[in-house]
Amino acid sequence: MRVFSLALIVLLIPMLVTTGFAINYNSYSTQKISQLTIYSQLQYDLKQVSGNKTNLYSVNYKVNGYQGATVNVSVVVNKLNITKPNNATLPISSGNYTVNLLDELLSLHYPYFLPYLMFNQTYGIYLKDATYVVYFAGNSTFKLMNQNISAYKFYLLSNASSRATQYIVLPNGILANATFAGANYTYVFTLKNYTDPIILNINSTDLGNGVSKPYLYVYSIYNQAYQTLTPDAYLEVYYPFQIGGYVAELYYLLYPQSGSALVQNVLLGNNVNFQVYFKPYNQDIITFLPSVGSNQITWSGEKVTLVNTTDLKLVNGSVVKAYLYKYSDNFSTVYVYFSMNGVLLQQMNYSYTYKTYINELSFLGNNYYPLNTTLPTLTKPSYTTLPYQAVDFNTFLIGTIIFTVVLSILIIVFRQKT
Repeated sequence: MRVFSLALIVLLIPMLVTTGFAINYNSYSTQKISQLTIYSQLQYDLKQVSGNKTNLYSVNYKVNGYQGATVNVSVVVNKLNITKPNNATLPISSGNYTVNLLDELLSLHYPYFLPYLMFNQTYGIYLKDATYVVYFAGNSTFKLMNQNISAYKFYLLSNASSRATQYIVLPNGILANATFAGANYTYVFTLKNYTDPIILNINSTDLGNGVSKPYLYVYSIYNQAYQTLTPDAYLEVYYPFQIGGYVAELYYLLYPQSGSALVQNVLLGNNVNFQVYFKPYNQDIITFLPSVGSNQITWSGEKVTLVNTTDLKLVNGSVVKAYLYKYSDNFSTVYVYFSMNGVLLQQMNYSYTYKTYINELSFLGNNYYPLNTTLPTLTKPSYTTLPYQAVDFNTFLIGTIIFTVVLSILIIVFRQKT
């Protein structure tokens, strides 16, 4: 069977918009989640298809215990109807599994999609150990026990697989159906029943007021022609929800020079409208820290060292006291400035190869501009005092071409080590 890439799927299937999702990605308000509802008993059919031959298995899940968002699951796989015996490895096998529902997305160890990570867009998700492109393909219906129930259809592409997989997911996060390919077989995973709800209570980490605000930055890159850092885009960051010590950090870029505000970034070879990092807050490059000022602090899972306390001139011309921290590896030194109350004010990346600062992130304020922002309200009159000249069109094109590489340095410089 031919398997389409995600890019081709996007061309073939029209986008259907729904408003039924738990989190509105177009709003910066932060939702504190203290409970998740899952189900103790899940029953599935698993079809293994090769040509006109089909093998049928049952897959039964039982949650035996849980603590916070971590569940202990026993899985039993039984043969139901085998028409063509084979030695192929099934995508799930009988056994006992421990699953952190905040670290995994639609794992067959417990097939669950955290509802708060569902958006009706094409977007990226970074979890603790995996990266995904998620394409929302519209509302769907699923027949369960002779009843048609509402569901959502997604296509997922991960850094562990070059194939896009189709999933139908119930609004409560339970996987209803998945179709994916093995080496010589197509597998169809279909929900038959789910029972016995369980409420998981998750204690939230107190992150202060920093998590409930939007953050706007100007992103600059080194311009060879001018031999200086030149503004290239705005970066909007906010936190749609928090569960325990995990924070969802949603960010996207806006170009002040182009006719379309939103910048589509490239992730796993596909365009995405925005990206969400969902990890423990101390493993992320978040725009605030609950506490700063000590000789070493943890930021994005790395220890950064205090250099000094210094005066920092902001983009709007004001001067504030800031803590300067740094982190070095074999390729670069990253300097980060935090305000006295923990706001990320500036990040600069000095490259040993180029012997210059190659990019910079500068705080503009706690301003919020949604994905459909119109540019006049973004660029005028709020930031007419930017201490830079506008980038000409040729420079803008050059910046666009190298954008993906530079952004990865900017956003993922620490994550490469985690």
